[in-house]
Amino acid sequence: MRTALRTTPAVLASAALALLALGAAGCGAGEQRAEAAADTVLEPAGSRGPDPFTASATRAAPTPLTRTEQPLPEGEGGKDDGPRLVAGDTPGLYAGLPARTGCDARAQSRLLTADRPRAAAFARAAGTPADGLGRWLDDLTPVVLRADTLVTAHGYAKGDVTTYRAVLQSGTAVLVDARGVPRVRCVCGNPLGPAGGDRVGAPRGKRWKGYEAGEVRAVAPAARPLSALTLADPAHGHWLERPVGDDGTHDRAVREPSAPPTEPPEEEPSPESSGPWETVPPSTDPGETPTEGGQETARSVRLGPGGED
Repeated sequence: MRTALRTTPAVLASAALALLALGAAGCGAGEQRAEAAADTVLEPAGSRGPDPFTASATRAAPTPLTRTEQPLPEGEGGKDDGPRLVAGDTPGLYAGLPARTGCDARAQSRLLTADRPRAAAFARAAGTPADGLGRWLDDLTPVVLRADTLVTAHGYAKGDVTTYRAVLQSGTAVLVDARGVPRVRCVCGNPLGPAGGDRVGAPRGKRWKGYEAGEVRAVAPAARPLSALTLADPAHGHWLERPVGDDGTHDRAVREPSAPPTEPPEEEPSPESSGPWETVPPSTDPGETPTEGGQETARSVRLGPGGED
């Protein structure tokens, strides 16, 4: 099992800068830039949303998506309309079922590469060369969101790319890249990027039950490319590891990831002691009797309730 990277505030801060840079990638002259929009589109898991690139390539998503024994990663932030920032390699950020996926990745690739002008627009929005789009798509991994997630989304209208900020509902099937960032929404084929900015924004569209701006996650790229993702299996309460770029064929069961310690453990007294001990340096008083060898060594004395010998 891949060892999960420890996510510290410093790491997340660095990742946030990379997130902002990636979010701005792929913007063409004819696009509606995300930063120009004052609101954020709410996209339910089953909705195709504005300006879909393709027909749906989704399969039935696993439900329920959360279990009490499989808590969602908390992330950093989540106050004053800001999303909770979570690194893309965090175990349990995404869900999956063994040998089953919520997105038919091969079908999605066929849909996106069948129309050359559309494929070229998609590649431009995704920030990848058009002649390598098929390979780029093959390297993505199908997963299901376990939390409402803020992204920069791109649509296709009148032969050009549109750009807007969106919150995707938990249960949405997506394809993620090797750093754990959602890159394609499978119900519509729209390319995705990290969410720029530190606010969720004013929601546009009908809110679903349980939606709270302070509980929205934003995914920061992992510090380095991953070999596998650790997914929650919500149908069975288990955990599985899915290799990056795999369609679920090589899923394998893994143990529950251990949470990183929040603070160092406290030192415990020695077994023979029930109270604090203090080391006393050797005495230099010439009246004291020396120990064997002619020198007195340090000794331990037990302290009383008031700290006295």
